Amino acid sequence: MQPTSVRERINPEQLKNKKREQQKIINENSDINNDDDEQRTRSIEEVLFFLTLFFLIKPFVFKLREMLKLLIRNRYKDIEDEFKKLDRGSYGELTPDLLYDLFKRFVYLFLF
Repeated sequence: MQPTSVRERINPEQLKNKKREQQKIINENSDINNDDDEQRTRSIEEVLFFLTLFFLIKPFVFKLREMLKLLIRNRYKDIEDEFKKLDRGSYGELTPDLLYDLFKRFVYLFLF
């Protein structure tokens, strides 16, 4: 007697394997999408690496911050004039791009 339905024609093992494959694909996709949401435990080596990196970079960041503050205090009028030159739209708004352009112009003058 021949099977009449699709379920009867397919081997039950094939169905189980297909379900496992689908579940595996779903799990892989959810892992990719939820990497930022999930917190994983870090090894001691990873923690030590990041702490070392933080303490190596921290003095540089503070030095850069102090240099920028000094530049702004001492050359405020020059910075304002350059801002007016760069502000093509005459909006008077300091956008990230405009800030970057100002930074490029004055870092060269400040360092050299």
